[in-house]
Amino acid sequence: LREQPISSEVEDAVWQAVAALADAGAEIIDQVPMPNTRFGIPVYFVISRVEAASNLHRYDGVKYGYRYNRQVADLRELYRRSRGRGFGPQPKLRILMGMYVSAEQYEKGYYDQALRVRTLIRRDFEVAFDPEGPYRLDCLLTATTPTTAFEIGAVYGDSVLMQYADLLTVAANHAGVPGLSLPAGIDSKGLPIG
Repeated sequence: LREQPISSEVEDAVWQAVAALADAGAEIIDQVPMPNTRFGIPVYFVISRVEAASNLHRYDGVKYGYRYNRQVADLRELYRRSRGRGFGPQPKLRILMGMYVSAEQYEKGYYDQALRVRTLIRRDFEVAFDPEGPYRLDCLLTATTPTTAFEIGAVYGDSVLMQYADLLTVAANHAGVPGLSLPAGIDSKGLPIG
């Protein structure tokens, strides 16, 4: 928690939750080093784009997805028109980025590296939860997002800011461990804290 930039209202809510758990008898371990979790967003960016490109390539208008229903010259044109109209800007961008970072000349620099870092993130969690290890955690508490909820429409279209909201939870996804988001209060604007 201390390594990531979070709003003061979110941090206060987390420490209130820690205090409540301690009052209920939980043993609190204040410092658990997880050095690789800070790479969660870049790893997510690369892996999710490659997966999107891989999964969405089948949406060609023949068997899956929107089908352009006017006369076309050939199958390639059907694919182009079906995909052009069937995907919005965000899926198109993800497909393009996924194709780029998984291209043969870039795969070692981006995708393979992201997979290696994902393994390091998983190891951070394995060390934290190892029953014979130095920490022997049963659970790990962090905020769900670094800020309180966005007002409706406030960040629409700002994919960087929207991905930043995943900063504290994406590492659990990479590690393959379950995560649970619980309400932790309301901020000064009446927006929820997770």
